[in-house]
Amino acid sequence: MKAIISSLVFPKAILFILFFSSVTLFSQATENRDNNPMIPQSIEELKTKVSGLMKDNSIPAAGIAIVSKDSVIFLGGLGYAEVENKIPVTEDTYFRMGSITKHFVALGFLKLAEEGRIDLNTPVVEIVPEINIVNPWKKTDPVRVVHVLEHTSGFGNSFREFNVNDDPEMPLRQALDIVEDALETRFRPGTCYSYSNTGYGLAAYILERITGMRYEDYLEEVVLKPIGMESSTFKLKGCKNNRALAQGYIDDFKKAPFVNFYSRSAGIMLSTARDMAKYVQFMLNRGKTDREQIISDTLIIRMEKPTTSLAAQKGLSFGYGLGTEQSYRGGYKWIGHNGAHFGFYCDFWYNYDLNIGYIVLLNRFDMTANAHVIRNVLTDYLVRNNNPIFAPVVSIPKEKLKAHTGHYARKNSTGELLGWVDLILGDASVSTIGDTLYFHNYLENKQPLIPVTSHLFREPNMPDASIIFFETPEGKRALVNWNSYYEETETWKPWITRWSFIIAWIMMLSSIPYALIWIPVDLYKRIAKRKNRSKYLRMRIFPLISIVSLLYGFILIATQDPTYIAEPSLANIQFTISTWMFAVFSFVSLFFAVVSFRKAVRNIARVYALVVSLACAGMTLFLGYWGMIGLKLWSLT
Repeated sequence: MKAIISSLVFPKAILFILFFSSVTLFSQATENRDNNPMIPQSIEELKTKVSGLMKDNSIPAAGIAIVSKDSVIFLGGLGYAEVENKIPVTEDTYFRMGSITKHFVALGFLKLAEEGRIDLNTPVVEIVPEINIVNPWKKTDPVRVVHVLEHTSGFGNSFREFNVNDDPEMPLRQALDIVEDALETRFRPGTCYSYSNTGYGLAAYILERITGMRYEDYLEEVVLKPIGMESSTFKLKGCKNNRALAQGYIDDFKKAPFVNFYSRSAGIMLSTARDMAKYVQFMLNRGKTDREQIISDTLIIRMEKPTTSLAAQKGLSFGYGLGTEQSYRGGYKWIGHNGAHFGFYCDFWYNYDLNIGYIVLLNRFDMTANAHVIRNVLTDYLVRNNNPIFAPVVSIPKEKLKAHTGHYARKNSTGELLGWVDLILGDASVSTIGDTLYFHNYLENKQPLIPVTSHLFREPNMPDASIIFFETPEGKRALVNWNSYYEETETWKPWITRWSFIIAWIMMLSSIPYALIWIPVDLYKRIAKRKNRSKYLRMRIFPLISIVSLLYGFILIATQDPTYIAEPSLANIQFTISTWMFAVFSFVSLFFAVVSFRKAVRNIARVYALVVSLACAGMTLFLGYWGMIGLKLWSLT
């Protein structure tokens, strides 16, 4: 819902970057479904169900594997790797893995740590001092390697990430220069989770400095080959026209562009269902293959748990570990990662308690794709005959529950330019009804919170805590709900901001239907040479020009190919011009609205013109504060 609302006022291309930056799609259904006829009860029923969902959601192909520690339960493909030539997908079809790449990068660091070649708590600047990291807290809180791997560095994401024209395997040092705008900490390192692709570009460069090898070669040597993932690769050259690579699709079977990233180690990997099945088994066996222990089980366990955020330090074990996500689905905790790319969506997850894991690789992904439905039906099938165990409910006195109530503002938005969206839509409230604590973020229904301890809570259908209340080192009350970090704020602030924003847009947009009335009427009166024509039309014309200019700019970049978001395209140049036009004409319209009070104009007309002009001027100041006025998308480097 939040993405839908944001898209009304923010370009689709920018939302693509934000979505790729935090693409985890959680499924929270946990009820016992043993006898639910909608849940497949056999592999054949599962294949039929998945095929139906693929058809319903225009997903051409799925590579699927279901494994236990020591056996492959199912391995195969459904649908077409390439629709046009009806090339069937198999367990050996290549898919672009997206952010699953991060899991392998983190595993490479653990291998170095096991060999004593790196301490993950080492400040990054001590290893790569040539990298310009902007960190106001560097003296007391430097960015450490572990912060980068757990996404708690405070780094953002660069709008320059799409590599359209350059060598896909250009030196990482050169690539980091292009996206260095994201290497600026937006909060104290170690405060909270905030997903950063650029951070993993930096991580791979650190790997190269320590090993003296290209990170692709190092990961192939210490991870892929020992596990037996002989078909997988981190190298893109020559892969674009590889017949074994599935064609990615967007919308309804439209071919997706073959786009690369400058921070390629954040999402470049190519793999198959067969190879990823081996990897899931490797994780289920905690770092061991059927031949040897590749990495210690202690380090694998460490990989799966967050440690550096304030929430983790206060006792919340749920979150993002070293390149590893956690998710609650079907009443169980799943561990793994997902990934998205233009035209591709992939998931790998495993559960120790059930001794089961799966991989699903899809060749359709865009902002409207329901790619997660395939993953959800797989999870439903795998937990169908199990009864999850939930953390016991503890009794907490009302006064302690009320201590958590209040209004909270979200503080870990994905990017600086999107901070204004969180300012308007990202706040939440915590209240009590009877003996129950409720969380409400205004875009979703109120969610009851079940106490696990006095400060840890779970949602009713979650097996364990995913929410924590605590006090920051600065003495502020804070909470973390899944991966969102909030700090307490006054109730009136977000409401004033939200309603001021909404009312301003309503008033600005009202000038368009109003123009559809007064312009024809004025033209008729002029043609008919009527004497009662409207006076001083400047107070109507200039706010209309201002608003149309801004809408024109947003429509241009919302409809262009998202791969050109950081290029000096005609649409991006016109967007920059349109924002300046909006700003200039907003204040010009305000001037004429004020002057209209000295003219022979109807009071209702001049008051309306003043209100619309004030809305335009206020919106100019608001967007200008957040860097949107005169924004040059191609120069965000």
